[in-house]
Amino acid sequence: MVMQAFAQQERIKPWIKKVYLGSGDEEIRFNNGSRILFGSRERGFGRGMSNVDILVFDEAQILSDRAMQNMLASMNISQFGLHIYVGTPPKPTDNSEVFTRMRNEALSGESEGLVWIEMGAPDDCDIDDPAVFECNPSYPHWTPGESIMRLRKKLDPDGFRREGLGIWPARSWAVFDVAKWVQLEDRSAVAPSRVALAIDVSPYRLGATIGVAGDYDGKTLVLVHSAAGTGWVGAKVAELVEAHDIAEVSLTSGEARGLEGDLTQLDVEFKKLTSQDVAAGCTAFQAAVADGAVVHVGQQELDVAVANARTRRMGECETWDRDFAVDISALVAAATAAHRWACQESPLPAIF
Repeated sequence: MVMQAFAQQERIKPWIKKVYLGSGDEEIRFNNGSRILFGSRERGFGRGMSNVDILVFDEAQILSDRAMQNMLASMNISQFGLHIYVGTPPKPTDNSEVFTRMRNEALSGESEGLVWIEMGAPDDCDIDDPAVFECNPSYPHWTPGESIMRLRKKLDPDGFRREGLGIWPARSWAVFDVAKWVQLEDRSAVAPSRVALAIDVSPYRLGATIGVAGDYDGKTLVLVHSAAGTGWVGAKVAELVEAHDIAEVSLTSGEARGLEGDLTQLDVEFKKLTSQDVAAGCTAFQAAVADGAVVHVGQQELDVAVANARTRRMGECETWDRDFAVDISALVAAATAAHRWACQESPLPAIF
């Protein structure tokens, strides 16, 4: 709507041939043949296009690697090749690897051909002090103070720091180096014939994940099957058992134990893990990622869990912290599967 309004301005209108409207077909066409196109990148917009000179990514904090790769290919023959990313600090659930990676590169001082402009309040500011609103370039002419105060009342402190003041979340608690995790991605990897499966269920049984782990090119490949609820798990495990040579099927502690009956009904042998077993997987997986001994295929649910993982002490053990807004069941299942795979010298007997 904003661009359409610009196209109707008196100084610009003589240069415009036509404005096309309609979902998926939005376009501003100029008399000289140039075009401005609008589309949803996650729906494949831009694939097959060529000779694109400028790309503008709005809401870049949710730009996935896959979408960016599809779009950047459209600039391969351009001599100009300018791409612009506009976004806000990411939420914990955002698939923000691309945006975060660019910011880290810019702040490192080692980037070339990259300009990073960040407008936000200081990390240690008083978020209730109206003086910090000046960090917002639209204040007060476009965004009045009343609107910002209303946002403050509606959001929790972390949300307001992010959305209202442009403050990036602190990552001092981060368990994994996200840049390192991204380097371990191999989208062409496929599950080997022999694997270990581990099943984890999220708090309140909102969803479940089956982690799969096995050897791949000298490393441990992990991938996940995730969906809402738990009713689908038994049938999916049976399907995987049919398709692979299974070293072990295991259930993590806690709510995953509710699936014992489903697996028994399907005549699937399984091992029940203790909380110490899950904690051991947590520790081992952190070390494996740091050592580059893991391969993954770039699944969003696992990427988000890795980016937002936190741990806590449980007696003498370190284990995953589930007291957080982000569901990390994909990570728990993958890490547990990887650890159980590493423990396999021969199939273990079933324990019911």
